[in-house]
Amino acid sequence: RVGHFHSVHSSPVAGNDPYLSKSTPPGSLTVNNEVYQAEGVPVTILQRRAPHLNGHSAAFASELIAWIKEAGFAQVLVV
Repeated sequence: RVGHFHSVHSSPVAGNDPYLSKSTPPGSLTVNNEVYQAEGVPVTILQRRAPHLNGHSAAFASELIAWIKEAGFAQVLVV
């Protein structure tokens, strides 16, 4: 995990990190829109764990597209 995508158009979610390992600090949390990248792989993955708010789909999509363009990602997989 390299970060998260904050959007006022997504339902708020926080919970225990499902990928805990020996290198993960105890008490680590996961949030609604997390960003993942693997070294040497030119792909960024945005994992959504919560839906956008009712009536906010177009606003969420516009915000996400703007973020993707600003970050200059070559590829983005939304899960």
